[in-house]
Amino acid sequence: MKINTMSFFLISIFTAICVSSIILWVSIEERVLLSTISRGGYSENAIHFRINEETWSFAKLIDLVIDSDHSNFTIIHDDYQNNIRQIYIKGKSTSLPMVSGRYFCESDFNVGRSFAVIGRNQVKNIIDDNGVQRIQVEGKLFDVIGVVGHRIDTVLDDMIIVNADALLQKAYHNNVFVLDAYSGKTRDLSTEIYNELELKAYEGFPSGLPLPMVALEINPGGVDRLFKNIISLTMTYILLMICYMLCSIAISFEWVSRQRRKIAVKRLVGWSDKKLKLDIYKDYFIFASLGIGVGIVIMWFWGVRITKIESFFGILILNVIFGWLITIPPIKKMLKVPVAEALR
Repeated sequence: MKINTMSFFLISIFTAICVSSIILWVSIEERVLLSTISRGGYSENAIHFRINEETWSFAKLIDLVIDSDHSNFTIIHDDYQNNIRQIYIKGKSTSLPMVSGRYFCESDFNVGRSFAVIGRNQVKNIIDDNGVQRIQVEGKLFDVIGVVGHRIDTVLDDMIIVNADALLQKAYHNNVFVLDAYSGKTRDLSTEIYNELELKAYEGFPSGLPLPMVALEINPGGVDRLFKNIISLTMTYILLMICYMLCSIAISFEWVSRQRRKIAVKRLVGWSDKKLKLDIYKDYFIFASLGIGVGIVIMWFWGVRITKIESFFGILILNVIFGWLITIPPIKKMLKVPVAEALR
C-alpha cells in the first residue's frame, strides 16, 4: 500500500475525527465535574438534612452511620467560613479530582487516626513532622494523604477535608448535613438510607421533643445548565462529524478512482467483489489506525487525557464506525463500473 496525497488526506481526516471525539468527551467530563464541584462536590441525588442541636449531636449521627445496615454512602458537613469539610464514608465513594496522593477510603474511618485531603492552596500550610506531612485543623494535627484540585481554579483549592470521626465539630454557622449515595446509584437509594437513619434516630427518642433529624427540600443547582452545555457541545460535534464525512467521502471517491485500474485487473484475474471490498477495507483500516494514532499522540502532547478506559475504547469504536461509513459510497460506485471501462 502506497501513501499518496489522497491517502494522506484520508489519514488527516481520521486524525481530525479522533481529536474532535477526544475533545468532546473530555469537555463533557470536565463540565460534569465542575457542575458537581459547584454544588459542593456531591451528586444531584444527595439528601440535605439538619440535626437538632439541643437534643442531638454530630457524634450521635456518626454512631448512627457506623451501625447502619446500608453501605456505599457518604455523610458531609461543611464549615464554609474556615474551608473545612468533615466526611464519613461507608463503603464506596466517588473520589474528587486528585493532584497527588489519594482520596479517602472506608478503611480510613473509625480507626482512631486523623487524616486530611487538602486543596492546592493549602499545600503551603503543610507541617513537616519528622518526615510526615501534617496540617493543623482546629488545633489538631491531621496526616495529609492527598491533594485535590483541577487544572482550573475551583472551590476545592482552598478546602481541607478531614475524617469526621477525628474532629466531630459542627460548624457554628451551618447546621446542614449532606447524605450522598455512591454516584452509580439513584436518588431513591439516598432517600432510603436517610429514612433508615431517621427511623433509628427516632427509636427510644422522648416524645414531645423536637425531632433529632429533619430532611430539607434543597435541589442542587447547575443540573439544567449542565444538560444544555452538553447538548450544545454534542450538536457542535455532530455538525463537525457531518463535515468530516462529506470531505472524507469526496476524498474517498478520488482515492478509489485512482485505483480503478488496479481494481479492474484484480477483477479480471478472478477476485470476487467480497474479496475486493475486504482488500479496500484493509487499506482504510490502516489509514484509520494511523489517523487515530496520530490523534492520540497530538492529544497526549497537548495535555488532554481521558480518565476512563471505557470512554477511550468508546471513542475508538466511534472512529471505526465513521471510517466504515465513509468507505461505503465509493466502493459501491467503483464495483458497478464495468472492467473494460475501468481499464481505459
